[in-house]
Amino acid sequence: MWPVEYYTRPDGSQPAREWISEQDGSIRASIYARIETLGKEGLILRGNGILVSIIPKRKKKDKFIPGFYELKHRGKKWRLATYFDRKEGRFILLRGWRKHSRIQIEDVDKARELLEEYLVTKEE
Repeated sequence: MWPVEYYTRPDGSQPAREWISEQDGSIRASIYARIETLGKEGLILRGNGILVSIIPKRKKKDKFIPGFYELKHRGKKWRLATYFDRKEGRFILLRGWRKHSRIQIEDVDKARELLEEYLVTKEE
């Protein structure tokens, strides 16, 4: 079992939890099912679809952050930025979005900002 937690920002908000709560019932159910599978099985490949994939650096100035993934469902077209904190041995849910185009730079950039915030506040 791998613990899965929502990232809580310094202001008390939880972007991933808040985004999930805004989704309709079938989307929410698919998200919770994937989160449950992630907690049970960790980083796995599953059947026809990949449960998680690495979020690569996009710009030269971006640094590659090991453990930065997107939890996803291709058919329902959602993504949930997730970080595997190796030191803590847990997954941190950062931010979600609906997939509307091949590359959604703004969504990935916002997720990267939340991850960087998490890493900084964790060290304080």
